[in-house]
Amino acid sequence: MLARSARGCGVVVAGVLVLASCAFEGVDRRAMRSWAMEMDAGLKAFHTGDYRESLGRFGAAVEMAEGFTDQDHRKGTSFHHYASIQRSLGRYAGAESNFKRALAIYETAGGAEHSNVAATLGALGSLYTSLGRYREAEPLLQRALTVVSKAQGPEHPTVASALNAIGLLYLDQGRFADARTFFERALAIRRTAYGNNDARTIPPLVNLGGLYLALGRYDEADFLFSHALTVRTAVYGSNHPVVARSMSQLGGAYVRKGKYDKARPLFERALGIYRERLGQTHVRVATALIALAGLDRRQGRYAAAEPLLNQALVIRRNAFGNDHPAVGRALNALGNLYRSQGRYGEAGPRYDRALAILTTALGRDHPAVAETLVNRAGLYRRQGRLLAAETTYQEALVILGKASAPLNVGLASGYKGLGDVLTLQGQYRDAEIRYLKALELAKKVVGEEHPATGLTLMAMAELFTAEGAHAKAERYYKRALGILNETLGSEHPDLAKGFEAYAKLLRMAGRARDAAAAAARAKAIREKNSTPN
Repeated sequence: MLARSARGCGVVVAGVLVLASCAFEGVDRRAMRSWAMEMDAGLKAFHTGDYRESLGRFGAAVEMAEGFTDQDHRKGTSFHHYASIQRSLGRYAGAESNFKRALAIYETAGGAEHSNVAATLGALGSLYTSLGRYREAEPLLQRALTVVSKAQGPEHPTVASALNAIGLLYLDQGRFADARTFFERALAIRRTAYGNNDARTIPPLVNLGGLYLALGRYDEADFLFSHALTVRTAVYGSNHPVVARSMSQLGGAYVRKGKYDKARPLFERALGIYRERLGQTHVRVATALIALAGLDRRQGRYAAAEPLLNQALVIRRNAFGNDHPAVGRALNALGNLYRSQGRYGEAGPRYDRALAILTTALGRDHPAVAETLVNRAGLYRRQGRLLAAETTYQEALVILGKASAPLNVGLASGYKGLGDVLTLQGQYRDAEIRYLKALELAKKVVGEEHPATGLTLMAMAELFTAEGAHAKAERYYKRALGILNETLGSEHPDLAKGFEAYAKLLRMAGRARDAAAAAARAKAIREKNSTPN
């Protein structure tokens, strides 16, 4: 994140402005004014979403700053901001190099324990987190925490920002217990400093909400996101982009719970705010379009979803260029839509292009690559290309095993997908082994009462049905349906799928009345969620 003003030679520790004392001696005042103008123009362009203009302005500031000595904090600030916009544009090698240059300058100018050093350590560590380079990220983020704690005191609000950055690293790694510890500590510091209803308390709170989403604790996430929305609306008014962000987060929680009727107005309102306040082509508009399109896809409104995704793709390409990970993720979303529509010939090239972009930008071992591979494998499965699906799932599992702690939900989902393919191939014993592995992982990471656990139990029930073990299958169906009903709510589409499969089992067992009741329950859920295309 970039600071709002360059005049104080400020940099940012995870969103908190840290001001540095600047050494102006021996610098021509006209050159100083020119540098400040370029920096301010770069910041303005960044905050209006014109990243390429911002890059040019910061690049010009860097050229001017080359004439400053390494004792001048402005030189470090120039490289820090230039690296930040390079990161935003997906130019990760350049960003890494310039963050390192800024770090060296700050250490020369202010010493190894200066707050600006902490800022750049945090930025570089966060860059490595986004690239999946977790082993490199953690020591930098821990050092940033140590430096800022010593400089500001362990209870200073800036320390909360450093704690947040480490929490996000652990969340990415699937180290949920560790992430929670850091988010809760950051939240406690901010609450002590500002109170519960201050906007500055909200960042660690929404990060904790994101953790609860990952854990399947949707009601708790809903509560935190709702509180964030209330606070931000009170502080900024109902038409501010920050408020729109909270709307999107709360809408995302509703989608996870299957409450699509509550999610849609939030997504639509957020999109309207972004368009009005930031302009039609801002990258946040693209993010909101993708969220709304995802909801349309879940509800079967494919004709509505497609133009939204195409518009988002154009915005991201114009903002970032053709090879940015954000473009890859938009292509992945398009692939998912086309797969849902049965447009397999169009879905495949989107997944392939997404994989090429994400692999080049983030590296082959990044979780985003594995996620796209899982989607690609799902397409192969639908096409009946079971051997290709099996190979692709296994490739994703190898990546997921490397990318983070061995226990994570993505890894469990990969094992479940591979089990699905093996079931279709009639390799029931091998399928059951994969399902049991998925179940073990899901229970250890997120617990028994989580949708991932319920869906794996559902898949095992279908496997036992195929094997003719009807009594065992029924036990698994009942357990799965109970978990999904409890975690997702009584009207979620996944519950409808479960009741349909359960009804099929009951018909096979000659229990026509019970089968009719299960089928009726599935039909009622489908009708509740259906929306005209």
